[in-house]
Parts: sequence; C-alpha cells; structure tokens
Amino acid sequence: MRKYLLLVGVLTCSLLVTGCAPKDTGVLEGKVTLLKVVQNGAQQPTPTPDEYGARQIVIKTANGLVEVARANLDPQGNYSIVLLAGLYVIDINYAGGDLAEGLPKTVQLAVGETLQLDVTIDTGLH
Repeated sequence: MRKYLLLVGVLTCSLLVTGCAPKDTGVLEGKVTLLKVVQNGAQQPTPTPDEYGARQIVIKTANGLVEVARANLDPQGNYSIVLLAGLYVIDINYAGGDLAEGLPKTVQLAVGETLQLDVTIDTGLH
C-alpha cells in the first residue's frame, strides 16, 4: 500500500510539473544601428555603449496599446528576448529625438522560431 501511495504521489507531481511548464515560445532578436547626423561629409562616429544602453526595443500587444516587455541593447547594439508565440507590435523607447524607420511594426512570432528584426535608429544627434 505504501508503494502504491508513493507511486500515485510521484505521478501526481509529474503531472503538476508538466502542466505548469512554460508555454510555447519563440525568440525575437536583432541588431540596432544608430545613425547620427553628420555635417560636411564627416565620418559617422561609432556609437558608445551608453548610447546603446539608453535605447530599448519595446514589445506591445497586437493592438499596440499594452506594453508586454522591453529588450535591452548590449554595448554593440544587439538584443534578444524570449516571448510567448503570438502577434506583437515592435517599437523603440524613443530616447531623445530618435526616429526608427519602419517602426512600429507588427510581427508574428511562431513557436520555436527565432525572428530577426534589425532596426536602424536616426538619433538626430550631432
């Protein structure tokens, strides 16, 4: 009887753990390029880690009204975030006078997919 109860307990715990497993997810990742205004044909300056650190990728619900998550940029402008599969609106946090061509953008993230979304931000800074 004791073995039977132990077996039932183990099976019950297994079912609970399986039922509480994370839902199906995908990955949204990409590279952010920062463009600065330059004058008289000057060379484009290399963005600093702080300039990347001030910016984030903002993920919103399909209607674009509710923020779901934010992805921080690493010092080279890369980002990666695990999300539940679904439909999202992707935007930026608009630090200063930033403009990002093509954003906000609606994307569909499938189960197990790694979706690459590169973004170019015009900082408007000199």
